[in-house]
Amino acid sequence: MPLYKLERLMRALNDPHFAEWQQHMRRTDVDQPVCDEFIARLQPLRSQDLETDPQWAFAPIGVLSRWERDTINYSQARRFAETFGLPFVRWPLTIAHEETLGLRKEELDRLRAEEPERLRGYFVESALFMMTANIKAVRKLVNGTPALGDSLQFESNVVPEQLRAAYANGVFTELTLEKPPKAINLRVGGERVTWHGSPWTTCRTSSCPTRPTLKSCRSWRGQLRRCF
Repeated sequence: MPLYKLERLMRALNDPHFAEWQQHMRRTDVDQPVCDEFIARLQPLRSQDLETDPQWAFAPIGVLSRWERDTINYSQARRFAETFGLPFVRWPLTIAHEETLGLRKEELDRLRAEEPERLRGYFVESALFMMTANIKAVRKLVNGTPALGDSLQFESNVVPEQLRAAYANGVFTELTLEKPPKAINLRVGGERVTWHGSPWTTCRTSSCPTRPTLKSCRSWRGQLRRCF
């Protein structure tokens, strides 16, 4: 098997300082790979920052563990749905070796209710997603690629009636499906103006500060099949 040595970070070509910090973070021969200079530049998010650029409210957040990631993702997705009056759609995830746990359906349902961040999948239209696996590099569908939530796809294209009703109401709704959708459709690439790296247009009204919309995005639609 050939051995390759990565020489530079292509994702940070226009930000040499950040590229240097990332190179240092990847070192395994030091006790503290995170540079002091990088830590010193980190600042808490202020209300003034949100007023200047509302995108900060739903900006990507760096974490150190999957536990943090799952908790923050769930919280941010739900808050996005609340902010823009959208359905927050959830469904149960299959627990590994579920049949060997000896738990009744009622007990499994209670576990999912107590741990929704980890035992339920969820979706909000036009919210920011980030891929965590490589699918097709030539189309830039790789780990770390940002995307926007487009829609859910179901078997035989039969949309649950409760989901149709939730979108027709046009208000924030928490909706729990009995089983997962067939696929989540995402928008990737397209316009030069982006929402944290994904195409977006702006909606500004008294009740809608800034929301990415999908109608005018020229983009490739990708399907992410369930991978759990």
